[in-house]
Amino acid sequence: MSNQAYPKGFVRKDMFFVVVFFALSLGFAAGVITGSMYNPPRPQMQAAQGMGQMPPQQMPPQQMPPQAGPGGMTEAERTRLLALETDVTKRPGDVAALNNLGHFYFDHGMPQKAVETYRKSLEINDNQPDIWTDKGVMHRELKDYEQSLASFEKAIALNPKHEHARFNRGVVLIFDLDRKEEGLAAWRELLAMNPNVRAPNGQLLSDIIASMQ
Repeated sequence: MSNQAYPKGFVRKDMFFVVVFFALSLGFAAGVITGSMYNPPRPQMQAAQGMGQMPPQQMPPQQMPPQAGPGGMTEAERTRLLALETDVTKRPGDVAALNNLGHFYFDHGMPQKAVETYRKSLEINDNQPDIWTDKGVMHRELKDYEQSLASFEKAIALNPKHEHARFNRGVVLIFDLDRKEEGLAAWRELLAMNPNVRAPNGQLLSDIIASMQ
């Protein structure tokens, strides 16, 4: 793994890809559940007059905050996972069902299961650059950097204007594979397409490149 330092103010690479996923998810086709939909805000506990917050056991059921159970998931999340897995069992060849399940695994820190589920989806229809990008993110979580890179490159081959895949490709080349010059070249290609492209923290890519030269 590379010891390359990150540019000042740049997000840590273990956080970057999650941010990229949420940005990508905004462009998913209707019917595909996005990552942000899996994490609704925690309900606010209601305060009883003159008593501050009510103890959880005294709160009405609809106001109870979700409680994490075995595996760190709430009951609602476990119910959702069961529904998604059941849907895939009933419709094993349905790309949307597989992607929904893959996104759940992605958002809940199960990269191996996400990779396996995305692979099944791509075996049915490999013309999904967003899913190739998400698969690349999950490979990186597993420290499988070559497969991560290959997934981003497949996404770019399918959609040469896929900015997130191009950005991610540069990140893996520079910070994971010690191929800094290739990574910077990849980012320069992205800049040629969009001079105003920014990293998830809002920093201009052109400024990041300048700080690394």
